[in-house]
Amino acid sequence: MKHCSEFCHASAGWHPVIVYACSKQTGFILIVVLLFLQAFSLLSLSSLANSNMMLKMVRQRVQKENMASTMESHLKRIEQQLLVNQVSTCIKTQTFYTSLLHADFAWWQNHACGDHQQPFQFFYVIETVGQEACTVTDQSGVADYYRITLVSFLKNTTERSGFMQTLVVKNSQALEPCYATLHHVSVGRQWWREG
Repeated sequence: MKHCSEFCHASAGWHPVIVYACSKQTGFILIVVLLFLQAFSLLSLSSLANSNMMLKMVRQRVQKENMASTMESHLKRIEQQLLVNQVSTCIKTQTFYTSLLHADFAWWQNHACGDHQQPFQFFYVIETVGQEACTVTDQSGVADYYRITLVSFLKNTTERSGFMQTLVVKNSQALEPCYATLHHVSVGRQWWREG
C-alpha cells in the first residue's frame, strides 16, 4: 500500500476520496505544529517575564544595600560629631519613637538637620535621653545618653527610603550623686536599629 504523501503527490488519476483524506491529514499536522509553536512561545515569554522580575528584585536589593551603607556612614559621622560637641544645634528633647517613625517629609524638613548627597536627602535629629549617675564611662565620667535618628528620602520625592536609630553614650560630668551600684559602659554607640 502506498503512503499517504505519495497519494497526495500522485497524478490526477487517483480517486478524489484519497486526495481529500490526505489534505485533511496534512491540515491536522499543521494545526498540531502551530499549537506546539504557540506553547513554546508562551514558555519563552514566561521565562523572559521571570528573568525581568528577578532583575528588578536584584536591582532593588542593590539599591537598598547602597542606601543602607550610605546611611550607616552618615550615622557614624554624626555620632563622631556628637562626641566632640559639633552638633549642638541639632539636639532636641526626647520624643516618642513612633512619632519619628511616622513623621512625614515636611516634619523632617522643618524640625531636623539636613544633609544632601546624591541621590538621597538625609535628615537627622539628636535627642537627649538623659544622664545616668550610676553608669561610669571608660573615660572616668558619667554616661550621658543620646538617641540619633537618621532618615533618607530620594531626591525630589517625599517618600522615605530609609530609617535608622542609634543610642550613643557621651562622657559627661555628674549632675547628681549615685546611690546605687556603679555600672561601666564604653563611650560611643550602644545599639542601633532600622525601621
